[in-house]
Amino acid sequence: MHCFLGAAGFAGKAAYDAGWPETFAPAKIDGAMNIEPGSALNFSYPTEEDTAILVRGTDGTYAAFGQKCTHLSCPVYYSQANDRLECPCHNGGFSSKTGEVLYGPPPRPSIRLSLRQGTAKFLQ
Repeated sequence: MHCFLGAAGFAGKAAYDAGWPETFAPAKIDGAMNIEPGSALNFSYPTEEDTAILVRGTDGTYAAFGQKCTHLSCPVYYSQANDRLECPCHNGGFSSKTGEVLYGPPPRPSIRLSLRQGTAKFLQ
């Protein structure tokens, strides 16, 4: 069993910013199936310079997000104790399941990446 991802959020933002559509190739997340429930794995996507975070919830489900806070692009991390993504720069918090803003200054949800088993496809 493998986890693959697509980046509708990255693609959508790039298309909006550039005024033309951009797509990113799906990618396998190495080590995804080995992370324990209630933990996270950092990886690079869509390029080696872009960081992302894969969260495996305590219920065993997976969710992946761009690792930049939507406030000022500080890197977020997974807080196992609080089961959420947290930004230490300006005290922002996001749901580890949906990416929705829970508190703090972030103006919009975290960029969520789509995950697929077996095949990868962008959701737009």
